[in-house]
Amino acid sequence: GDAVSPGDDARHRPPDPTKLSPRVVVTLADASSYRGEALHVEGRVDDPRGPVGNARVDVFLSPMNHGGNDAVLIGRGATDADGRFTIDADVPTDLELRTYELYVSTPETATHNAAISD
Repeated sequence: GDAVSPGDDARHRPPDPTKLSPRVVVTLADASSYRGEALHVEGRVDDPRGPVGNARVDVFLSPMNHGGNDAVLIGRGATDADGRFTIDADVPTDLELRTYELYVSTPETATHNAAISD
């Protein structure tokens, strides 16, 4: 599936009641990064049954106070068997100089709804 970017589109997508709804939590992220450098992000994905292994994870930067809108996909990875992920995302060299918020999402799958970190 396509990457689920944060913002209005994601908030208006109703979850499928027949699927599990995971929770994406960022446990560690670089406080700052520079264009052309890596941004280190760690976290986990869990559902009501426990860790979600082998789940695709997408990393976004959205301008501060835009509510997740205008987000830019900067990295992609996957969770391990314990639902943990570690990603070194590449900050684009042409990204506008401003303050950004970090979001991590998982796409909808056959068994799970899409999810976005807080």
